Amino acid sequence: MQQAGQQTDRSGFTAVAREQLPWLYSLARRLVGDQAEDAVQECLIKAYRAYDKLRDEQAAPAWFRQILLNCIRDRYRKESGLPVEDSIDDMSEHSLYRQIADADPLPYSDSVHLDFLAAFEQAHVWEVLDRIKALYRVPLVLVHMEGFSTAQVARMFGVARGTVLSWLHRGRKLFERELWDYATEHDLLAAGKGSRAMISCAEAVGQLWEYLEHEVDDADRGQVEEHLAFCRRCCGEAEFAEALRDFLRSAARPHLPGDVANRLVGFLDELKEST
Repeated sequence: MQQAGQQTDRSGFTAVAREQLPWLYSLARRLVGDQAEDAVQECLIKAYRAYDKLRDEQAAPAWFRQILLNCIRDRYRKESGLPVEDSIDDMSEHSLYRQIADADPLPYSDSVHLDFLAAFEQAHVWEVLDRIKALYRVPLVLVHMEGFSTAQVARMFGVARGTVLSWLHRGRKLFERELWDYATEHDLLAAGKGSRAMISCAEAVGQLWEYLEHEVDDADRGQVEEHLAFCRRCCGEAEFAEALRDFLRSAARPHLPGDVANRLVGFLDELKEST
């Protein structure tokens, strides 16, 4: 009786899995690039084998996503473990916001920073992300595009939260640099106080992303907000950081190319027939 029940449960797997394919492929594409299709197929195999454990189909999106993330995590660990970090000390002071302001690439724009971001299409963002090493790209995608907390990512990869924060800092700097380089290479720019001493601009800017993601404690949040209330330049940079974060998230919309969809649907049919 139990086996018959499991078979009945699995009979609905194809329909449920097909609904998840756009999201799964989009997430895998951002995390592992050209290996996305292989990662999704591995996820489908594991999900099919464990489908009888899914009690509520409403939970299917989170359930499939977690299986995919586990597959990708295990793949990284098996292939090379955690990579050695690159040194990007020369980028520690780099700011895309200030680079855009200094270069003034859109002289007739009243909102040059937002118009700079508007020049990018979703496919452009994916290509920029592909330029970043997986060590920095994966945390960037998980935290700033998929909504995971830094603590969750730390547990996922078995590292300290401080290590994840370091990866994120480097990843954001690399993303900013690659975004500017991509725009230049593809000619996208041609298209378009209390008694306590306030923290410095460098300290405020250094905590902007954690501040936006609610990753700072109340004391640090108060210091950042106090500084932003008096510093127009940093306030503008905070607005741009929020826009950049939202711009990155906007690229998380699901996208499944037709040829990939056909292959994955065919793979699901083969998987069903093989059992």
